[in-house]
Formats: sequence, C-alpha cells, structure tokens
Amino acid sequence: MHCHHYLQRNSACLLIAIKLNEVKRPRAVDIAFFTDSACTTREICDMEMKIGMTLKFNVQVVTAFHFLDRFLDASSFCTGTFCDNGEGADAPLPRYCPKHHAMSLFIIDTSLLIPALIDVKESLIAAAALYLSRAIIGIRDEKGMIWNSQLTHHTGYSVHQFADIVSLIHFFHKDMGNNEHMKALVKKYDSAMFHHVACKASILTQDLKLP
Repeated sequence: MHCHHYLQRNSACLLIAIKLNEVKRPRAVDIAFFTDSACTTREICDMEMKIGMTLKFNVQVVTAFHFLDRFLDASSFCTGTFCDNGEGADAPLPRYCPKHHAMSLFIIDTSLLIPALIDVKESLIAAAALYLSRAIIGIRDEKGMIWNSQLTHHTGYSVHQFADIVSLIHFFHKDMGNNEHMKALVKKYDSAMFHHVACKASILTQDLKLP
C-alpha cells in the first residue's frame, strides 16, 4: 500500500513538472501506462490535485530567465535589432538577435555565481543583463543610447536602478577567464550553440555609460 501511494505521488509530481517545463508533454494517461497500470489515470490526477492544493499551487519559481524573453522583445522593437536568418526575404525573422539572446543568457548565468546577487529581484537582474548584453554586443538606439525611455517603460527599470548590478556583473565578466569557479560556464558558452559569446571581449568600464 505504501509503495502504491509512493508511485502515485511520484507520477503526479512528474506530471506537474512536465506541465511546467515541456512543450510536447505526455498526458496523465501516458504516465499511467508508464507505470504498467500500477496507477490509474484518475489516481494520478487526484494526487496531482492534492499536491497542488497542499502547495497552494505555488509550484513555479520565477527566475531572471522568465523575464528575459519579454525584455529581449522590447529591446528588438525599441531599436530594430532583428537578424537575417538567411532563408530569404519571405521567411520570418527571429524575434530577436540570437547573439544578443545568447549573451544575455551568459550574463544571467554569470549572475547566479555571484553571492551578492542572491537576494536581488529576478526582474532587476534580467534588466541589468539586458543592458550589459546590449553594451557588449554593441546594440544602440537611433540616438546611440544603450538604454532609453521605451526600455524603461517595458522593463519597469531605469539605468539608475540597476547600475550597481551591471557594474558588479561586468567586474566578474571581464575577468571570467581567470576565475576558476567560472571555467565550466565559459566552456558552455564557448560553443556554436551559443554563438561563442564567451570569447567576445568585454568592454571598458567607461564604455558602459553608467550614471
């Protein structure tokens, strides 16, 4: 009986995790099949509801990565930084520059290794990552600005609010090659999948144009 309850619970947890993270996800009936019918679809669904109610449905942890897509969309539309995908004029353009996306991911991943940023709001880290990635990649608006009022509107943050965070992440980013704790991160982003953004040299502190 105990093993059966344990299997129900694990199956329900798997179903919840799949719903949160997978695009093409199996259904409860599929998971029941995976248990060789040890659990029924109804038992799995009932356990899923029980777990959800126990946790008050607080099953998703919001991170800076969740804010990044929206912020990158805002960055692209505010400054027109779309990239040609090489598939002809009729092919749809990517929502935003893939290299800019990769650099932003790299910077957010870097922030996870900085203890001083543990208690900082995730949306603020995402905004700082967007600013720093725009600065490093060289994305500017028509006035040559890294950040403008439109980006402040769409992200909810002005440069003054995240300037210290940008400076801190930039400090680690520019010396990343000599940091033993970040070698695995550099290796991950020094790949074609991430457009080798780890190899791109950081910019000078004065070029960040921070207040």
